[in-house]
Amino acid sequence: MTNSPTKSEEPILRAEFSRKLILYWNINSSIVFLFTIIGIPIGLIWFFLVGPTIYRKAFARLSCELYPRRLVIRRGLIFRVEKTIPLTKIQDLTFRDGPILRALDLCKISVETAGQSAGPGMAEADLTGIINATEFKEAVLSQRDALDHSESRSEATSPTVAPNLDSAYTLQLLEEIRDSLVRIESHLHRKN
Repeated sequence: MTNSPTKSEEPILRAEFSRKLILYWNINSSIVFLFTIIGIPIGLIWFFLVGPTIYRKAFARLSCELYPRRLVIRRGLIFRVEKTIPLTKIQDLTFRDGPILRALDLCKISVETAGQSAGPGMAEADLTGIINATEFKEAVLSQRDALDHSESRSEATSPTVAPNLDSAYTLQLLEEIRDSLVRIESHLHRKN
Protein backbone atom coordinates (compact mmCIF):
# COMPACT_ATOMS: atom_id res chain seq x y z
CA MET A 1 0.00 0.00 0.00
CA THR A 2 1.36 3.42 -0.92
CA ASN A 3 1.08 6.56 1.14
CA SER A 4 0.12 8.68 -1.88
CA PRO A 5 -3.58 9.28 -2.22
CA THR A 6 -5.24 7.48 -5.09
CA LYS A 7 -7.05 9.45 -7.77
CA SER A 8 -10.43 8.23 -6.52
CA GLU A 9 -9.71 9.12 -2.89
CA GLU A 10 -11.13 12.51 -1.95
CA PRO A 11 -9.54 14.67 0.74
CA ILE A 12 -11.46 15.28 3.93
CA LEU A 13 -10.22 18.88 4.08
CA ARG A 14 -8.17 21.20 1.86
CA ALA A 15 -6.25 23.94 3.65
CA GLU A 16 -6.72 27.44 2.30
CA PHE A 17 -3.76 29.79 2.45
CA SER A 18 -3.92 33.56 2.99
CA ARG A 19 -2.67 35.70 0.11
CA LYS A 20 -0.72 37.65 2.77
CA LEU A 21 1.71 34.73 2.60
CA ILE A 22 3.10 36.17 -0.66
CA LEU A 23 3.93 39.42 1.16
CA TYR A 24 5.45 37.48 4.07
CA TRP A 25 7.78 35.55 1.74
CA ASN A 26 8.69 38.76 -0.06
CA ILE A 27 9.47 40.66 3.15
CA ASN A 28 11.59 37.80 4.50
CA SER A 29 13.71 37.56 1.36
CA SER A 30 14.03 41.37 1.03
CA ILE A 31 15.32 41.73 4.60
CA VAL A 32 18.45 39.84 3.59
CA PHE A 33 19.26 42.48 0.97
CA LEU A 34 18.94 45.30 3.49
CA PHE A 35 21.99 44.15 5.46
CA THR A 36 24.43 45.48 2.86
CA ILE A 37 24.72 48.84 1.09
CA ILE A 38 24.86 47.17 -2.33
CA GLY A 39 21.88 44.99 -1.43
CA ILE A 40 19.52 47.92 -0.79
CA PRO A 41 18.85 48.74 -4.48
CA ILE A 42 18.70 45.02 -5.32
CA GLY A 43 16.30 44.54 -2.39
CA LEU A 44 14.02 47.28 -3.68
CA ILE A 45 13.94 45.75 -7.18
CA TRP A 46 13.30 42.35 -5.62
CA PHE A 47 10.56 43.61 -3.30
CA PHE A 48 8.61 45.54 -5.93
CA LEU A 49 9.24 43.60 -9.17
CA VAL A 50 10.81 40.16 -9.00
CA GLY A 51 9.67 38.80 -5.63
CA PRO A 52 5.92 39.30 -6.04
CA THR A 53 5.91 37.54 -9.42
CA ILE A 54 7.89 34.54 -8.17
CA TYR A 55 5.97 34.24 -4.91
CA ARG A 56 2.55 34.46 -6.62
CA LYS A 57 3.53 31.48 -8.78
CA ALA A 58 4.86 29.59 -5.74
CA PHE A 59 1.64 30.40 -3.86
CA ALA A 60 -0.42 28.92 -6.72
CA ARG A 61 1.47 25.62 -6.35
CA LEU A 62 1.06 25.42 -2.57
CA SER A 63 -1.48 22.94 -1.22
CA CYS A 64 -2.17 20.89 1.88
CA GLU A 65 -4.84 18.20 1.98
CA LEU A 66 -6.06 16.01 4.80
CA TYR A 67 -6.97 12.47 3.74
CA PRO A 68 -8.39 9.73 5.99
CA ARG A 69 -4.92 8.31 6.75
CA ARG A 70 -2.43 11.00 5.70
CA LEU A 71 -1.59 14.66 5.29
CA VAL A 72 -0.30 15.59 1.82
CA ILE A 73 1.66 18.82 1.32
CA ARG A 74 2.65 20.03 -2.15
CA ARG A 75 4.88 23.02 -2.84
CA GLY A 76 7.62 24.31 -5.05
CA LEU A 77 8.04 26.32 -8.19
CA ILE A 78 11.19 24.99 -9.82
CA PHE A 79 11.80 22.04 -7.52
CA ARG A 80 8.42 20.58 -6.65
CA VAL A 81 7.98 18.60 -3.47
CA GLU A 82 5.11 16.37 -2.39
CA LYS A 83 5.38 15.30 1.22
CA THR A 84 3.06 12.62 2.57
CA ILE A 85 2.87 12.34 6.34
CA PRO A 86 0.90 9.39 7.81
CA LEU A 87 -1.49 10.64 10.48
CA THR A 88 -0.39 7.86 12.82
CA LYS A 89 3.12 9.40 12.86
CA ILE A 90 1.94 12.92 13.76
CA GLN A 91 2.72 13.71 17.40
CA ASP A 92 1.55 17.32 17.45
CA LEU A 93 0.84 20.42 15.40
CA THR A 94 2.51 23.43 17.01
CA PHE A 95 1.73 27.09 16.36
CA ARG A 96 4.73 29.35 15.85
CA ASP A 97 4.89 33.04 15.02
CA GLY A 98 7.24 35.97 14.95
CA PRO A 99 6.95 39.73 14.62
CA ILE A 100 6.39 39.71 10.85
CA LEU A 101 3.85 36.88 11.04
CA ARG A 102 1.98 38.67 13.84
CA ALA A 103 2.00 41.98 11.92
CA LEU A 104 0.44 40.21 8.92
CA ASP A 105 -1.97 38.25 11.15
CA LEU A 106 -0.48 34.93 10.00
CA CYS A 107 0.80 31.91 11.88
CA LYS A 108 2.97 28.91 11.13
CA ILE A 109 1.94 25.38 12.02
CA SER A 110 4.84 22.98 12.56
CA VAL A 111 4.01 19.31 11.98
CA GLU A 112 5.93 17.24 14.52
CA THR A 113 6.19 13.52 13.89
CA ALA A 114 7.57 10.45 15.59
CA GLY A 115 11.06 9.77 14.24
CA GLN A 116 11.29 13.05 12.34
CA SER A 117 13.49 12.78 9.27
CA ALA A 118 14.12 16.54 9.30
CA GLY A 119 16.51 16.25 12.24
CA PRO A 120 16.43 16.99 15.95
CA GLY A 121 14.56 20.15 16.86
CA MET A 122 13.20 20.57 13.34
CA ALA A 123 9.62 20.06 12.19
CA GLU A 124 8.69 17.47 9.58
CA ALA A 125 6.83 20.24 7.73
CA ASP A 126 5.92 23.89 8.28
CA LEU A 127 2.61 25.26 7.04
CA THR A 128 2.57 29.05 7.03
CA GLY A 129 -0.45 31.21 6.35
CA ILE A 130 -3.31 28.71 6.65
CA ILE A 131 -6.66 30.47 6.96
CA ASN A 132 -8.52 29.23 10.06
CA ALA A 133 -5.36 27.53 11.28
CA THR A 134 -6.90 26.52 14.62
CA GLU A 135 -9.76 24.68 12.90
CA PHE A 136 -7.32 23.01 10.50
CA LYS A 137 -5.13 21.87 13.40
CA GLU A 138 -8.15 20.47 15.25
CA ALA A 139 -9.39 18.64 12.12
CA VAL A 140 -6.00 16.96 11.61
CA LEU A 141 -5.64 15.95 15.25
CA SER A 142 -9.26 14.73 15.40
CA GLN A 143 -8.77 12.60 12.28
CA ARG A 144 -5.52 11.23 13.74
CA ASP A 145 -7.28 10.36 17.01
CA ALA A 146 -10.22 8.79 15.18
CA LEU A 147 -7.82 6.71 13.10
CA ASP A 148 -5.90 5.61 16.20
CA HIS A 149 -9.19 4.73 17.93
CA SER A 150 -10.54 2.71 14.97
CA GLU A 151 -7.24 0.85 14.55
CA SER A 152 -7.08 -0.02 18.24
CA ARG A 153 -10.72 -1.21 18.13
CA SER A 154 -10.08 -3.38 15.07
CA GLU A 155 -7.04 -4.90 16.76
CA ALA A 156 -9.08 -5.56 19.89
CA THR A 157 -11.82 -7.41 17.99
CA SER A 158 -9.43 -9.32 15.76
CA PRO A 159 -9.74 -13.12 16.18
CA THR A 160 -5.98 -13.36 16.61
CA VAL A 161 -6.05 -11.37 19.86
CA ALA A 162 -7.28 -13.83 22.49
CA PRO A 163 -7.96 -11.58 25.51
CA ASN A 164 -10.50 -9.42 23.68
CA LEU A 165 -12.56 -12.09 21.89
CA ASP A 166 -16.32 -11.79 22.08
CA SER A 167 -18.24 -14.65 23.72
CA ALA A 168 -19.98 -15.95 20.55
CA TYR A 169 -16.69 -16.30 18.75
CA THR A 170 -15.08 -17.92 21.79
CA LEU A 171 -17.91 -20.45 22.07
CA GLN A 172 -17.70 -21.33 18.36
CA LEU A 173 -13.92 -21.73 18.60
CA LEU A 174 -14.19 -23.97 21.66
CA GLU A 175 -16.82 -26.14 19.92
CA GLU A 176 -14.52 -26.56 16.90
CA ILE A 177 -11.63 -27.54 19.18
CA ARG A 178 -13.87 -30.03 21.03
CA ASP A 179 -15.05 -31.60 17.74
CA SER A 180 -11.43 -31.88 16.52
CA LEU A 181 -10.39 -33.57 19.77
CA VAL A 182 -13.29 -36.03 19.51
CA ARG A 183 -12.26 -36.93 15.94
CA ILE A 184 -8.63 -37.38 16.99
CA GLU A 185 -9.63 -39.50 19.97
CA SER A 186 -11.89 -41.77 17.87
CA HIS A 187 -9.16 -42.12 15.27
CA LEU A 188 -6.66 -43.14 17.96
CA HIS A 189 -9.11 -45.73 19.41
CA ARG A 190 -9.57 -47.32 15.98
CA LYS A 191 -5.82 -47.76 15.55
CA ASN A 192 -5.48 -49.53 18.91
